[in-house]
Amino acid sequence: MDSYRNMTDQVRRLIVRIKDQLRTFLGQESYSQEGEDVVLARIFDGRSTGFYVDIGCYHPIRYSNTYLFYRRGWRGINVDATPGVKTNFQKIRPRDINIESFVSADSSQRQFYLLSEPALNTASESLAAQRAKDNPVYQVDETITVRPRSLKAILDEHLPKGQSIDFFSVDVEGSDLDVLISNDWDRYRPEIVVAELLATTLEDVGRHEIAQFLASKGYRPASKFYNTVLFRLADRQAKLS
Repeated sequence: MDSYRNMTDQVRRLIVRIKDQLRTFLGQESYSQEGEDVVLARIFDGRSTGFYVDIGCYHPIRYSNTYLFYRRGWRGINVDATPGVKTNFQKIRPRDINIESFVSADSSQRQFYLLSEPALNTASESLAAQRAKDNPVYQVDETITVRPRSLKAILDEHLPKGQSIDFFSVDVEGSDLDVLISNDWDRYRPEIVVAELLATTLEDVGRHEIAQFLASKGYRPASKFYNTVLFRLADRQAKLS
């Protein structure tokens, strides 16, 4: 049985490599859901090394804003509350620091809803219910209890000494602001923050609570995707003007 599992892992990794090579050959190397990694790659053009922090990382490749950078030699910290996600990341992205945890400024226990589409797992009961209402396929399969840690605590413990952070990717299905609030912005200030602003038009971005919070920390919207917005340190944007 062990030899069968090992063979299956080898076949899976071979398939992943073939798919990666095919994407590169076709000139379509992107793994993000909305092309965020392509824009990030444009911003960080020419950087062969760097460091990211991916909160709500979900999967090492699928819908990943950081896998493209991992393939290019970067490394970082990946965090997600979904059971088993750490094991999955350790197999495919062993160079990264992989952590299984929910992130919040509030450390009290809460319920975490595991949906039939794992990319939609959330700590928001109302959002989980809305997903199921919008599409019957997205049902809650299981509910577990999680004890959150702050982003500050995670970075205090796991960020390598002296390591700067190039970008945050935050996608936690309704809890993005809570994650951002839990950071120590005096110590951990990436150049870029990618966050999910659901159901927000281009005109409304500046009025969103996440945009207003990040503005108070010195960040301004730099690129809008379907559900996500890329924010950049205002002083970095000014240098490009």
